[in-house]
Amino acid sequence: MAIVIQVFRERLENYKRYKIGDEYPETNKDRVKYLAKLGFLEIAEKPKRGKKGADENGDSNA
Repeated sequence: MAIVIQVFRERLENYKRYKIGDEYPETNKDRVKYLAKLGFLEIAEKPKRGKKGADENGDSNA
């Protein structure tokens, strides 16, 4: 997931305006990397999901 950290207009989407805190679609990975390099986006990793029924140690038999 990519989060906008600086306001900009995306020229590839008819100059759609993105505001701080908006989510940027990751359909074009190269574009996301480029915008992150320029300082417009921050790439956030998806939160890892734990196993169902597991405690904080990952043990499901607790």
